[in-house]
Amino acid sequence: MNKLVLLVADVGGYRTCRFPAIAVCRSGVVLAFGVGCRELNDWAEIAAVLHGSIDAGDTWGMQQVIAIQSCTHCGDCERRCPYGLPIMDMLHDRSLR
Repeated sequence: MNKLVLLVADVGGYRTCRFPAIAVCRSGVVLAFGVGCRELNDWAEIAAVLHGSIDAGDTWGMQQVIAIQSCTHCGDCERRCPYGLPIMDMLHDRSLR
C-alpha cells in the first residue's frame, strides 16, 4: 500500500495542521480538510486547509488555505475554491457540515 501525506504543516505560514477530515464524493472528488494554526496554541490565527483530488485520489492538487478565522464574509474563498464548493453556505448552515 502506498502512503500519501495529505495535509502538511508550514504551508501558507501555518505551523501545524490539526483535526483532519476526508470527504469522498460519488463523482470521484476527494477532499482532505484540516485546521491550519500559525502558532502552537489555541489562540493563534487559524484557517481551513484543503487538499483535493478530482480522480478518486489518483492525483492531488496543491494544498491550499481556503478560509481564515477572521472571515469578513466577502465570498472570496468560495470564488477561489477549485472544487466549486458552496463554502459560505457551509460556514453558516449546520446541515451541510
